[in-house]
Amino acid sequence: MNDQTFTDFVGELPTDADALFRPTVSRSAGDPEEISAGAGVEYFNLVWSKGDGEGLTRNIIGGPSTLTETMAAGLGERVQIGAVVNEVFHKPNSVVVRYTQNGVSYEEEARYAILATPAPITRKIAVDIDQQMGEALDQIVYGPYVSAAFLTNETGPQVWDNAYAVAAPKRSFNVAFNMSNIVRNNEPVRQQGSSFMTFSPARLARNLIEKTDDQIVKTYLNDLDDIFPGFSNHVVESEVQRWPLGLVYCFPGRSKIQPYLTRPSGRLYLAGDYLGTLYTETAIQTGYDAAQDILSLLGTSPSNKIYPALTDSKTPVSRL
Repeated sequence: MNDQTFTDFVGELPTDADALFRPTVSRSAGDPEEISAGAGVEYFNLVWSKGDGEGLTRNIIGGPSTLTETMAAGLGERVQIGAVVNEVFHKPNSVVVRYTQNGVSYEEEARYAILATPAPITRKIAVDIDQQMGEALDQIVYGPYVSAAFLTNETGPQVWDNAYAVAAPKRSFNVAFNMSNIVRNNEPVRQQGSSFMTFSPARLARNLIEKTDDQIVKTYLNDLDDIFPGFSNHVVESEVQRWPLGLVYCFPGRSKIQPYLTRPSGRLYLAGDYLGTLYTETAIQTGYDAAQDILSLLGTSPSNKIYPALTDSKTPVSRL
């Protein structure tokens, strides 16, 4: 199934049947004509599974950023933001990371490094990775996303209150999320307002990504009004986001390059959602696996004596 597209697998479908599959499959950021058959079938199952704990039946209260914010809080100053990595390269017994922060250039040297960056960024900054890994990274394909959030001010119950997600065939977006649905069951009395999010992947995103925020909002609200008449009358705030590198999708033949991405290149390891099909779980697992491998090497490598500890201080290039 992974050597043909989802469209090739299901064959030519009636227009309405195609419209039923398309909003679900294309959420992966690839259209049915682009994504592999196996990935399309699995994604359809992931979205629509209703078993306890299966599919997309769980949410993080407070939003997914709660996860990364909590991790960052635990790491403290070891997490540096606003730092632009310019290149990562090998020395005989170490790895050097050159980056710029607040207009100052720095270098950090370590025994190993994990590159948890999107594939094109990894390809750009890792200047001396082996040829096979580099060519594999070049083949990773990202699909775009355009998304908008809407805050409303209604004061009473609405028809959308009991719906968390609404698939939207033949619309400018393929799904509308009622984010406030998560807290409705915990409210003794229905509170004011709702929080909605719509998003457009793949072809739908390409149709919108060059438009202005106002044009995108108008397009989305027209469709939302068709689904929930009068919705736009309640909107008091909106925010548009664009992600040209929205999400990696599995194309036919993607599995052939996997071995070159999951092995280290010298002292460099890769981690990220593009290394698998489980998104955040893949990113976490690949980072964990890389760290475990490095810890094992640090316990056996003679170079452990050369660098007894990683520095927590930033050293400007001019001081090296």
